[in-house]
Parts: sequence; structure tokens; C-alpha cells
Amino acid sequence: MVNTTHRQPLQALLAEYLSDDEDPGPPYSLPSPPVDAIYSSEKEAMDAINEFTKQHGYALTTKSSKRHEGDGQIKACYLHCNCNGVYKNNIADNKQVREKTTHHENCPFRATLHRDRQTDKWSFEIKDPGHNHSPAPVHTHPTLRRAEVKKCATTFENQLAAGITPHQILDTAKCENRSNIIPWDIYNFHQDLHHKFLDG
Repeated sequence: MVNTTHRQPLQALLAEYLSDDEDPGPPYSLPSPPVDAIYSSEKEAMDAINEFTKQHGYALTTKSSKRHEGDGQIKACYLHCNCNGVYKNNIADNKQVREKTTHHENCPFRATLHRDRQTDKWSFEIKDPGHNHSPAPVHTHPTLRRAEVKKCATTFENQLAAGITPHQILDTAKCENRSNIIPWDIYNFHQDLHHKFLDG
């Protein structure tokens, strides 16, 4: 027969703990982008939003979008933190891979960009402001690094055309305080140019 003498006090303590009405809130309180701004385009909105999030150690990406049935124009973009999702490691431990710079933490942050059909302006609305991760350096966020590469695209393209190697370009970028860009960003940019050239 099972001895239940000490079970009741333990259950009572557990019940008392679970009934605590105090809300601990999200483990990390990262500032959210302002919701009172109006934007002329989706791109302008995303650029401004991620310029803000960059200062606070995270980034937002578009998870999906919704279009009007008539003209097919986008009417809403559903955003999430780029730490959303669950990381699945399908690579054996004995395989050598390049260092992973991002982490999927299943972050709950959600927001929406709305396009006003009458004014053709965009507004930003937060659905869930919570984050479950600490802020991280800019170089760990691919979204922010891609935006930085786009700003330098013409310069990088001219340097590559002049025969300057990706490694040399990266050294120059670091000297110009673009230290958030990593080697793979330059190599990927180079590959994209090569594919565009082959595609004519």
C-alpha cells in the first residue's frame, strides 16, 4: 500500500504556487517599435522598424501576407521576431559545419503591418509584445545584415568587378564601421551576382 502521509502537504504547496495571481510577465522586456508612425510603403515601414529593433538587439521579419481579392495588392503583412520558430539540428555531431549565428527560440512576439486602401499608407500594430530571449548583437541577425549589404550593394559590386576579393572587401567594410557584416554575406552577395549574370 502506498504511503500518502506526506503527499497532501506537497500537493497543497503546489496548488498554492500555481494559484499565485502575480503575473511574472515576459522574461525579457525588449522595447517595441512605435505604433503611431505612418509609412508610405511596406519597404519604408520595414526599414524603419528594423532600424529601431537593431538598436535593441532583435529583428522582425515577414511571416506571411494577405492580399485583396480584387487587385491582388498586399493589404496586411504579418510579422514575427526572427527568433521565432524551433531550431532543428539535422546534422550529425561529427560533421563539420560553419558556425550558426542565429537561434530559434520560438519567440512569441507578433505584429501586423496594415495598408489603408484609401490613403495607400501603412500602419504598424503589435499583437504580442513579449520576447523570450535576450537582445543579441546585430551580426547574429541575418535580416539586419542583409539590409546592411543592400545599402552597400553598389560599392560591393564595383569592388568585385575590379577584382577585389570578398575577404578584402570585408576588411574594408570593417574599417568603415560595417563590422556587422560577416564573410558569408559577401560570398552570398558574390554568388547572387554570378547567378544574375548567368541568367542574363
